[in-house]
Amino acid sequence: MTQPALARHEGLIYHVFPLGQTGAAKSSREAFSTAKNIREFAGWIPHLKDIGVDAVLFGPLTHSGSHGYDTVDLLSIDPRLGTREDVKWLFDRLHEADIAVVLDAVFNHVGREFSAFRDLAQRREDSPYLNWFSDVNFQADSPFGDGFSYGTWDGHASLVKLNVLNPEVQKYLWSALEFWIMDLGIDGLRMDAADVISPEIWPLLRKTADDMYRNRTDAVGRPPFTREGFWIMGEMVFGNYADICAPGMLDSITNYELYKGLHSSHNDGNYFELAWTLKRQFGEQGIYRDLKLYTFADNHDVSRIASILDRPEHIYPLHILLFTVPGLPSLYYGSETGVPGSKGRDDWELRPVLDHSELQIHGSHGDLLYEITRLREIRARTPALRDGEYRELSVDHRLFAFSRVLSPENSHGEAGDECIVAVNSDESTRTLSIPAERLQGSRYRDLLNGGDVVQIFTREDGLRVLELPVHPCWGAVLQRIE
Repeated sequence: MTQPALARHEGLIYHVFPLGQTGAAKSSREAFSTAKNIREFAGWIPHLKDIGVDAVLFGPLTHSGSHGYDTVDLLSIDPRLGTREDVKWLFDRLHEADIAVVLDAVFNHVGREFSAFRDLAQRREDSPYLNWFSDVNFQADSPFGDGFSYGTWDGHASLVKLNVLNPEVQKYLWSALEFWIMDLGIDGLRMDAADVISPEIWPLLRKTADDMYRNRTDAVGRPPFTREGFWIMGEMVFGNYADICAPGMLDSITNYELYKGLHSSHNDGNYFELAWTLKRQFGEQGIYRDLKLYTFADNHDVSRIASILDRPEHIYPLHILLFTVPGLPSLYYGSETGVPGSKGRDDWELRPVLDHSELQIHGSHGDLLYEITRLREIRARTPALRDGEYRELSVDHRLFAFSRVLSPENSHGEAGDECIVAVNSDESTRTLSIPAERLQGSRYRDLLNGGDVVQIFTREDGLRVLELPVHPCWGAVLQRIE
Protein backbone atom coordinates (compact mmCIF):
# COMPACT_ATOMS: atom_id res chain seq x y z
CA MET A 1 0.00 0.00 0.00
CA THR A 2 1.43 3.39 -0.99
CA GLN A 3 1.87 5.79 1.91
CA PRO A 4 0.02 9.10 1.40
CA ALA A 5 2.12 12.15 0.61
CA LEU A 6 2.67 14.75 3.29
CA ALA A 7 0.36 17.76 2.87
CA ARG A 8 2.22 20.78 1.52
CA HIS A 9 0.43 23.91 2.61
CA GLU A 10 1.77 27.10 1.09
CA GLY A 11 1.66 30.77 2.03
CA LEU A 12 2.91 33.44 4.40
CA ILE A 13 2.06 33.01 8.09
CA TYR A 14 1.75 36.00 10.42
CA HIS A 15 2.33 35.24 14.10
CA VAL A 16 0.73 37.43 16.77
CA PHE A 17 0.70 37.05 20.55
CA PRO A 18 -2.70 38.41 21.65
CA LEU A 19 -2.03 38.63 25.40
CA GLY A 20 0.87 40.94 24.58
CA GLN A 21 -0.50 42.75 21.54
CA THR A 22 -3.72 43.74 23.34
CA GLY A 23 -1.97 44.92 26.50
CA ALA A 24 -3.72 42.35 28.66
CA ALA A 25 -2.97 42.23 32.39
CA LYS A 26 -0.07 39.93 33.25
CA SER A 27 -2.37 37.79 35.38
CA SER A 28 -5.96 36.79 34.76
CA ARG A 29 -6.63 37.59 38.42
CA GLU A 30 -5.84 41.28 37.86
CA ALA A 31 -8.31 43.89 36.66
CA PHE A 32 -8.26 43.89 32.90
CA SER A 33 -10.94 46.35 31.83
CA THR A 34 -8.40 48.61 30.08
CA ALA A 35 -7.10 45.91 27.73
CA LYS A 36 -8.14 45.87 24.10
CA ASN A 37 -10.75 43.35 23.06
CA ILE A 38 -9.59 40.69 20.62
CA ARG A 39 -12.11 42.06 18.10
CA GLU A 40 -9.85 45.07 17.56
CA PHE A 41 -7.36 42.87 15.74
CA ALA A 42 -9.75 43.07 12.78
CA GLY A 43 -8.21 46.49 12.21
CA TRP A 44 -5.01 44.70 11.17
CA ILE A 45 -6.66 42.91 8.25
CA PRO A 46 -5.94 45.59 5.60
CA HIS A 47 -2.28 45.56 6.70
CA LEU A 48 -2.17 41.76 6.49
CA LYS A 49 -3.72 41.82 3.02
CA ASP A 50 -1.19 44.44 1.85
CA ILE A 51 1.67 42.17 2.91
CA GLY A 52 0.05 39.10 1.39
CA VAL A 53 -0.56 37.10 4.57
CA ASP A 54 -2.27 33.74 4.04
CA ALA A 55 -2.72 32.63 7.66
CA VAL A 56 -2.57 34.19 11.11
CA LEU A 57 -1.07 32.14 13.92
CA PHE A 58 -2.57 33.32 17.21
CA GLY A 59 -0.75 32.70 20.47
CA PRO A 60 -2.86 31.12 23.22
CA LEU A 61 -6.44 32.44 23.46
CA THR A 62 -7.85 29.98 25.97
CA HIS A 63 -8.14 30.76 29.67
CA SER A 64 -4.78 30.77 31.44
CA GLY A 65 -3.30 32.12 34.64
CA SER A 66 -0.72 34.46 33.18
CA HIS A 67 1.31 34.02 29.97
CA GLY A 68 -1.07 31.76 28.05
CA TYR A 69 0.72 28.45 28.55
CA ASP A 70 -0.41 27.82 32.15
CA THR A 71 -3.87 26.67 31.14
CA VAL A 72 -6.87 27.11 33.41
CA ASP A 73 -9.43 25.80 30.91
CA LEU A 74 -9.03 24.85 27.24
CA LEU A 75 -12.80 25.09 26.75
CA SER A 76 -13.12 28.81 27.45
CA ILE A 77 -11.58 32.03 26.12
CA ASP A 78 -9.23 34.02 28.33
CA PRO A 79 -11.42 36.77 29.83
CA ARG A 80 -8.57 39.26 29.37
CA LEU A 81 -9.16 39.00 25.60
CA GLY A 82 -12.92 38.82 25.35
CA THR A 83 -15.56 36.16 24.88
CA ARG A 84 -16.21 33.19 22.63
CA GLU A 85 -18.44 35.46 20.51
CA ASP A 86 -15.64 38.02 20.15
CA VAL A 87 -13.18 35.39 18.93
CA LYS A 88 -15.70 33.83 16.55
CA TRP A 89 -16.50 37.27 15.12
CA LEU A 90 -12.80 37.99 14.50
CA PHE A 91 -12.17 34.61 12.87
CA ASP A 92 -15.15 35.15 10.55
CA ARG A 93 -13.70 38.51 9.46
CA LEU A 94 -10.35 36.86 8.72
CA HIS A 95 -12.04 34.11 6.70
CA GLU A 96 -13.97 36.71 4.73
CA ALA A 97 -10.57 38.18 3.82
CA ASP A 98 -9.31 34.73 2.69
CA ILE A 99 -6.96 34.49 5.68
CA ALA A 100 -6.76 31.18 7.53
CA VAL A 101 -6.66 30.93 11.33
CA VAL A 102 -4.12 28.84 13.26
CA LEU A 103 -4.26 28.52 17.05
CA ASP A 104 -1.44 27.83 19.49
CA ALA A 105 -2.54 24.70 21.39
CA VAL A 106 -1.06 23.62 24.72
CA PHE A 107 -1.65 19.89 25.19
CA ASN A 108 1.53 19.00 27.05
CA HIS A 109 0.86 20.78 30.32
CA VAL A 110 -1.58 22.94 32.29
CA GLY A 111 -1.33 25.51 35.05
CA ARG A 112 -1.80 24.84 38.75
CA GLU A 113 -5.22 26.51 38.61
CA PHE A 114 -6.48 23.82 36.23
CA SER A 115 -9.52 22.32 37.96
CA ALA A 116 -8.36 18.70 37.76
CA PHE A 117 -5.02 19.59 39.35
CA ARG A 118 -6.72 21.56 42.13
CA ASP A 119 -8.84 18.48 42.83
CA LEU A 120 -5.69 16.35 42.97
CA ALA A 121 -4.07 18.81 45.40
CA GLN A 122 -7.12 18.66 47.66
CA ARG A 123 -8.11 14.97 47.50
CA ARG A 124 -4.68 13.48 46.76
CA GLU A 125 -4.86 9.69 46.26
CA ASP A 126 -8.67 9.82 46.27
CA SER A 127 -8.87 12.24 43.37
CA PRO A 128 -10.50 10.85 40.20
CA TYR A 129 -7.94 12.93 38.30
CA LEU A 130 -4.91 11.21 39.80
CA ASN A 131 -3.97 9.61 36.49
CA TRP A 132 -4.49 12.79 34.47
CA PHE A 133 -0.96 13.89 35.31
CA SER A 134 2.49 12.43 34.75
CA ASP A 135 4.81 11.09 37.43
CA VAL A 136 2.70 11.89 40.49
CA ASN A 137 4.68 10.81 43.56
CA PHE A 138 3.29 11.11 47.09
CA GLN A 139 6.66 10.16 48.58
CA ALA A 140 8.15 13.47 47.43
CA ASP A 141 7.19 17.14 47.45
CA SER A 142 6.90 20.00 44.99
CA PRO A 143 8.47 23.48 45.28
CA PHE A 144 4.99 24.69 46.25
CA GLY A 145 4.75 22.31 49.23
CA ASP A 146 1.90 20.23 47.81
CA GLY A 147 2.97 17.09 49.64
CA PHE A 148 3.59 15.31 46.33
CA SER A 149 5.66 15.86 43.21
CA TYR A 150 4.60 15.67 39.58
CA GLY A 151 5.92 15.89 36.04
CA THR A 152 6.51 19.37 34.65
CA TRP A 153 7.54 21.12 31.48
CA ASP A 154 11.28 21.76 31.57
CA GLY A 155 11.40 21.75 35.35
CA HIS A 156 8.88 24.59 35.79
CA ALA A 157 6.65 23.52 38.69
CA SER A 158 3.96 26.00 37.60
CA LEU A 159 3.45 23.95 34.42
CA VAL A 160 2.02 20.53 35.27
CA LYS A 161 2.56 17.81 32.67
CA LEU A 162 -0.55 16.01 31.43
CA ASN A 163 -0.69 12.28 30.83
CA VAL A 164 -1.92 12.58 27.23
CA LEU A 165 -2.15 8.80 26.84
CA ASN A 166 -4.93 8.65 29.43
CA PRO A 167 -8.24 8.18 27.54
CA GLU A 168 -10.01 10.61 29.87
CA VAL A 169 -7.40 13.29 29.16
CA GLN A 170 -7.76 12.63 25.45
CA LYS A 171 -11.53 13.00 25.74
CA TYR A 172 -10.96 16.44 27.29
CA LEU A 173 -8.43 17.42 24.61
CA TRP A 174 -10.76 16.33 21.80
CA SER A 175 -13.54 18.40 23.40
CA ALA A 176 -11.24 21.41 23.20
CA LEU A 177 -10.43 20.53 19.61
CA GLU A 178 -14.13 20.39 18.78
CA PHE A 179 -14.66 23.79 20.39
CA TRP A 180 -11.83 25.34 18.37
CA ILE A 181 -12.58 23.71 15.02
CA MET A 182 -16.37 23.41 14.98
CA ASP A 183 -17.39 26.43 17.08
CA LEU A 184 -14.62 28.99 16.57
CA GLY A 185 -13.67 27.87 13.06
CA ILE A 186 -9.88 27.45 13.20
CA ASP A 187 -7.97 25.98 10.24
CA GLY A 188 -4.84 24.74 11.95
CA LEU A 189 -2.86 24.22 15.15
CA ARG A 190 0.58 25.02 16.46
CA MET A 191 1.28 22.28 18.99
CA ASP A 192 3.30 23.75 21.83
CA ALA A 193 6.15 21.63 23.23
CA ALA A 194 5.58 18.93 20.61
CA ASP A 195 9.06 17.55 21.17
CA VAL A 196 8.16 16.34 24.69
CA ILE A 197 4.64 15.04 24.08
CA SER A 198 4.20 11.27 23.79
CA PRO A 199 4.34 10.71 20.01
CA GLU A 200 1.55 8.12 20.15
CA ILE A 201 -0.88 11.03 20.41
CA TRP A 202 -0.15 12.45 16.93
CA PRO A 203 -1.99 9.90 14.74
CA LEU A 204 -5.02 10.22 17.02
CA LEU A 205 -4.91 14.00 16.89
CA ARG A 206 -4.45 13.95 13.12
CA LYS A 207 -7.49 11.75 12.50
CA THR A 208 -9.68 13.54 15.03
CA ALA A 209 -8.85 17.00 13.66
CA ASP A 210 -9.22 15.93 10.02
CA ASP A 211 -12.62 14.32 10.66
CA MET A 212 -13.91 17.43 12.42
CA TYR A 213 -12.57 19.79 9.79
CA ARG A 214 -13.98 17.71 6.95
CA ASN A 215 -17.43 17.79 8.53
CA ARG A 216 -17.48 21.50 9.31
CA THR A 217 -19.76 23.77 7.32
CA ASP A 218 -18.20 27.17 6.58
CA ALA A 219 -20.57 30.04 5.86
CA VAL A 220 -17.96 32.17 4.06
CA GLY A 221 -15.84 29.44 2.45
CA ARG A 222 -12.32 28.37 3.30
CA PRO A 223 -9.13 30.38 2.62
CA PRO A 224 -6.68 29.18 -0.07
CA PHE A 225 -4.18 28.12 2.62
CA THR A 226 -6.56 25.34 3.63
CA ARG A 227 -6.86 23.64 0.24
CA GLU A 228 -4.51 20.94 1.59
CA GLY A 229 -6.82 20.48 4.59
CA PHE A 230 -6.33 21.11 8.29
CA TRP A 231 -2.74 22.16 9.10
CA ILE A 232 -0.86 20.97 12.20
CA MET A 233 2.58 22.32 13.04
CA GLY A 234 4.66 21.22 16.01
CA GLU A 235 7.11 23.17 18.13
CA MET A 236 10.43 21.33 18.29
CA VAL A 237 13.61 22.99 19.51
CA PHE A 238 15.76 19.85 19.46
CA GLY A 239 15.49 16.39 17.95
CA ASN A 240 14.73 14.86 14.58
CA TYR A 241 11.84 16.72 12.98
CA ALA A 242 11.03 13.75 10.75
CA ASP A 243 10.10 11.66 13.81
CA ILE A 244 6.72 13.39 14.04
CA CYS A 245 6.48 15.35 10.78
CA ALA A 246 5.18 12.61 8.56
CA PRO A 247 1.99 11.45 6.79
CA GLY A 248 -0.73 10.80 9.34
CA MET A 249 1.04 12.92 11.95
CA LEU A 250 2.14 16.57 11.73
CA ASP A 251 2.45 18.72 8.58
CA SER A 252 5.31 20.96 9.68
CA ILE A 253 7.80 21.72 12.46
CA THR A 254 9.40 24.93 13.75
CA ASN A 255 12.82 24.97 12.08
CA TYR A 256 14.93 26.13 15.01
CA GLU A 257 18.12 24.80 13.45
CA LEU A 258 17.71 27.08 10.42
CA TYR A 259 16.53 29.96 12.63
CA LYS A 260 19.88 29.96 14.40
CA GLY A 261 21.87 29.95 11.17
CA LEU A 262 19.86 32.80 9.66
CA HIS A 263 21.12 35.32 12.20
CA SER A 264 24.45 33.87 13.38
CA SER A 265 25.76 33.50 9.82
CA HIS A 266 25.36 37.27 9.48
CA ASN A 267 26.70 38.20 12.91
CA ASP A 268 29.73 35.92 12.50
CA GLY A 269 30.35 36.74 8.83
CA ASN A 270 30.05 33.03 8.11
CA TYR A 271 27.62 31.93 5.40
CA PHE A 272 29.32 28.53 5.57
CA GLU A 273 27.23 27.79 8.67
CA LEU A 274 23.97 28.58 6.90
CA ALA A 275 25.02 26.69 3.76
CA TRP A 276 25.90 23.63 5.86
CA THR A 277 22.48 23.68 7.55
CA LEU A 278 20.58 24.08 4.29
CA LYS A 279 22.56 21.29 2.62
CA ARG A 280 22.08 19.00 5.62
CA GLN A 281 18.34 19.64 5.68
CA PHE A 282 17.38 20.14 2.03
CA GLY A 283 20.29 19.13 -0.22
CA GLU A 284 20.32 16.07 -2.47
CA GLN A 285 20.75 13.82 0.57
CA GLY A 286 18.95 16.22 2.92
CA ILE A 287 17.21 14.68 5.90
CA TYR A 288 14.21 17.04 5.54
CA ARG A 289 14.15 17.54 1.78
CA ASP A 290 10.57 16.24 1.56
CA LEU A 291 9.29 18.37 4.46
CA LYS A 292 7.95 21.92 4.41
CA LEU A 293 9.19 23.29 7.72
CA TYR A 294 8.10 26.50 9.43
CA THR A 295 10.77 29.14 8.80
CA PHE A 296 11.09 32.14 11.10
CA ALA A 297 13.48 34.93 12.06
CA ASP A 298 11.98 35.47 15.52
CA ASN A 299 8.97 34.61 17.65
CA HIS A 300 7.43 35.07 21.11
CA ASP A 301 10.17 33.06 22.85
CA VAL A 302 13.37 34.59 21.41
CA SER A 303 14.82 38.07 21.03
CA ARG A 304 13.46 39.94 18.04
CA ILE A 305 15.61 39.89 14.94
CA ALA A 306 16.18 43.67 15.00
CA SER A 307 17.79 43.22 18.43
CA ILE A 308 19.78 40.10 17.54
CA LEU A 309 21.65 41.39 14.50
CA ASP A 310 24.92 43.20 15.18
CA ARG A 311 24.62 45.20 11.97
CA PRO A 312 21.12 46.56 11.29
CA GLU A 313 21.57 46.43 7.51
CA HIS A 314 21.86 42.64 7.65
CA ILE A 315 18.10 42.50 8.17
CA TYR A 316 17.70 42.81 4.38
CA PRO A 317 19.72 39.80 3.13
CA LEU A 318 18.26 37.80 6.03
CA HIS A 319 14.70 38.43 4.82
CA ILE A 320 15.65 37.64 1.23
CA LEU A 321 16.74 34.26 2.56
CA LEU A 322 13.60 33.87 4.68
CA PHE A 323 11.41 34.06 1.57
CA THR A 324 13.58 31.96 -0.75
CA VAL A 325 14.96 29.00 1.22
CA PRO A 326 12.84 25.83 1.47
CA GLY A 327 10.02 26.07 3.99
CA LEU A 328 6.96 28.08 4.96
CA PRO A 329 7.98 31.70 5.73
CA SER A 330 6.52 33.52 8.70
CA LEU A 331 6.59 36.98 10.25
CA TYR A 332 6.22 37.83 13.93
CA TYR A 333 4.04 40.87 14.52
CA GLY A 334 6.04 44.09 14.45
CA SER A 335 9.14 42.53 12.95
CA GLU A 336 8.05 43.61 9.46
CA THR A 337 9.31 47.07 10.42
CA GLY A 338 12.09 45.95 12.75
CA VAL A 339 10.40 46.46 16.13
CA PRO A 340 13.10 45.62 18.72
CA GLY A 341 12.83 43.42 21.80
CA SER A 342 15.37 41.48 23.87
CA LYS A 343 14.72 38.43 25.99
CA GLY A 344 15.11 39.13 29.69
CA ARG A 345 13.89 37.58 32.93
CA ASP A 346 10.50 37.15 31.29
CA ASP A 347 9.25 37.33 27.71
CA TRP A 348 6.89 40.30 27.82
CA GLU A 349 9.35 42.62 26.03
CA LEU A 350 9.14 40.17 23.11
CA ARG A 351 5.32 40.45 23.16
CA PRO A 352 4.65 44.20 23.17
CA VAL A 353 1.43 46.14 23.07
CA LEU A 354 1.28 47.18 19.43
CA ASP A 355 -1.22 48.50 16.93
CA HIS A 356 -0.78 48.28 13.17
CA SER A 357 -0.84 52.09 12.99
CA GLU A 358 2.27 52.22 15.22
CA LEU A 359 4.49 49.86 13.24
CA GLN A 360 6.48 52.60 11.54
CA ILE A 361 6.83 54.53 14.82
CA HIS A 362 8.25 51.65 16.85
CA GLY A 363 10.16 49.93 14.05
CA SER A 364 13.81 50.63 13.25
CA HIS A 365 13.52 49.73 9.53
CA GLY A 366 10.61 51.57 7.97
CA ASP A 367 11.42 50.44 4.44
CA LEU A 368 11.63 46.75 5.40
CA LEU A 369 7.86 46.40 5.10
CA TYR A 370 8.01 47.41 1.42
CA GLU A 371 10.78 44.90 0.71
CA ILE A 372 8.95 42.11 2.53
CA THR A 373 5.84 42.81 0.48
CA ARG A 374 7.89 42.56 -2.72
CA LEU A 375 9.52 39.32 -1.58
CA ARG A 376 6.11 37.85 -0.79
CA GLU A 377 4.86 38.80 -4.27
CA ILE A 378 7.95 37.30 -5.93
CA ARG A 379 7.54 34.06 -4.02
CA ALA A 380 3.81 33.86 -4.79
CA ARG A 381 4.34 34.04 -8.55
CA THR A 382 7.47 31.86 -8.69
CA PRO A 383 6.76 28.13 -8.25
CA ALA A 384 10.45 27.25 -8.03
CA LEU A 385 10.84 29.35 -4.88
CA ARG A 386 7.95 27.55 -3.23
CA ASP A 387 8.57 23.95 -4.21
CA GLY A 388 11.87 23.75 -6.05
CA GLU A 389 14.71 21.46 -5.00
CA TYR A 390 17.56 23.17 -3.17
CA ARG A 391 21.01 23.20 -4.82
CA GLU A 392 24.04 25.00 -3.42
CA LEU A 393 25.91 27.04 -6.06
CA SER A 394 28.57 29.12 -4.31
CA VAL A 395 29.52 30.01 -0.75
CA ASP A 396 32.13 32.06 1.02
CA HIS A 397 32.05 33.96 4.29
CA ARG A 398 29.91 36.86 3.06
CA LEU A 399 28.61 35.83 -0.36
CA PHE A 400 26.22 32.93 -0.82
CA ALA A 401 24.20 31.59 -3.75
CA PHE A 402 21.87 28.67 -4.32
CA SER A 403 19.24 27.64 -6.82
CA ARG A 404 15.71 26.32 -6.48
CA VAL A 405 14.78 23.96 -9.32
CA LEU A 406 11.44 22.27 -9.86
CA SER A 407 11.65 18.54 -10.44
CA PRO A 408 10.83 17.31 -13.99
CA GLU A 409 7.39 16.06 -12.96
CA ASN A 410 6.50 19.55 -11.70
CA SER A 411 8.35 21.75 -14.17
CA HIS A 412 6.37 21.10 -17.38
CA GLY A 413 9.43 22.31 -19.30
CA GLU A 414 8.84 25.95 -18.38
CA ALA A 415 11.80 28.34 -18.29
CA GLY A 416 10.72 29.91 -14.99
CA ASP A 417 11.16 26.63 -13.16
CA GLU A 418 14.69 27.55 -12.06
CA CYS A 419 15.63 30.42 -9.76
CA ILE A 420 19.02 31.59 -8.52
CA VAL A 421 19.19 33.35 -5.16
CA ALA A 422 22.26 35.32 -4.07
CA VAL A 423 22.89 37.30 -0.87
CA ASN A 424 25.81 39.53 0.09
CA SER A 425 26.44 40.49 3.73
CA ASP A 426 29.54 42.53 2.91
CA GLU A 427 29.88 46.31 3.01
CA SER A 428 30.82 46.46 -0.66
CA THR A 429 29.48 45.03 -3.91
CA ARG A 430 30.66 41.48 -4.57
CA THR A 431 30.59 39.71 -7.94
CA LEU A 432 29.30 36.17 -8.07
CA SER A 433 30.64 33.88 -10.80
CA ILE A 434 28.81 30.60 -11.45
CA PRO A 435 29.99 28.04 -14.06
CA ALA A 436 27.35 27.42 -16.74
CA GLU A 437 27.32 23.67 -16.23
CA ARG A 438 25.82 24.16 -12.77
CA LEU A 439 22.79 25.97 -14.20
CA GLN A 440 19.75 24.96 -16.22
CA GLY A 441 19.39 28.05 -18.41
CA SER A 442 21.34 30.71 -20.28
CA ARG A 443 19.40 33.92 -19.57
CA TYR A 444 17.85 35.09 -16.31
CA ARG A 445 15.77 38.04 -15.15
CA ASP A 446 16.46 39.62 -11.75
CA LEU A 447 13.05 39.78 -10.08
CA LEU A 448 14.37 41.74 -7.11
CA ASN A 449 16.33 44.47 -8.89
CA GLY A 450 14.25 46.02 -11.62
CA GLY A 451 14.03 43.05 -13.95
CA ASP A 452 17.61 43.33 -15.23
CA VAL A 453 18.57 40.49 -17.57
CA VAL A 454 21.73 38.52 -16.80
CA GLN A 455 23.09 35.93 -19.20
CA ILE A 456 25.84 33.37 -19.44
CA PHE A 457 28.88 34.45 -21.44
CA THR A 458 32.28 33.03 -22.36
CA ARG A 459 35.23 34.58 -20.56
CA GLU A 460 38.66 35.10 -22.10
CA ASP A 461 39.85 31.88 -20.49
CA GLY A 462 37.13 30.00 -22.35
CA LEU A 463 34.99 29.26 -19.30
CA ARG A 464 31.25 29.86 -19.72
CA VAL A 465 29.89 31.56 -16.62
CA LEU A 466 27.11 33.68 -15.24
CA GLU A 467 28.51 36.74 -13.47
CA LEU A 468 26.32 38.72 -11.13
CA PRO A 469 27.28 41.83 -9.12
CA VAL A 470 25.46 41.67 -5.77
CA HIS A 471 24.94 44.95 -3.94
CA PRO A 472 26.15 45.31 -0.33
CA CYS A 473 23.81 43.91 2.35
CA TRP A 474 21.37 42.95 -0.35
CA GLY A 475 20.76 40.18 -2.84
CA ALA A 476 19.28 39.03 -6.12
CA VAL A 477 16.56 36.62 -7.20
CA LEU A 478 17.05 35.46 -10.79
CA GLN A 479 14.39 33.57 -12.72
CA ARG A 480 15.35 31.62 -15.83
CA ILE A 481 13.80 33.01 -19.01
CA GLU A 482 15.54 30.68 -21.47
